[in-house]
Amino acid sequence: MIINSLGIKGNISPRAKSFLEYVNDRIVRDAFTQEIADEVTRLKRSSAVRRQYMLLEMKLHDARMDGREEGKIEAETSTALDMLKDKEPLTKIVKYSRLSEEEIYALAQANGLTVIE
Repeated sequence: MIINSLGIKGNISPRAKSFLEYVNDRIVRDAFTQEIADEVTRLKRSSAVRRQYMLLEMKLHDARMDGREEGKIEAETSTALDMLKDKEPLTKIVKYSRLSEEEIYALAQANGLTVIE
């Protein structure tokens, strides 16, 4: 289920409306949202939670970097494979794919293609 916290269509309970107002504007209207506000304040003050948050941010950063690296390798491999299929010379494939000669030979062999010297 997806809820647009700024939406105006549909009927929602007063408690849900109060929660969404708190999410959007940090407005405390009832005991329920006061409980949430108190817990948020407690968590923000917790050094253990801050440490966990920083670790999570570091892991997410590392995952993004890994994803970028995987994407780069995939693009280089795809470029080299297309160039091998088009029978481009090895020197040109190395230049544009940024793969080593060894990697290009291995890619060609794995795909039943010939490297043109």
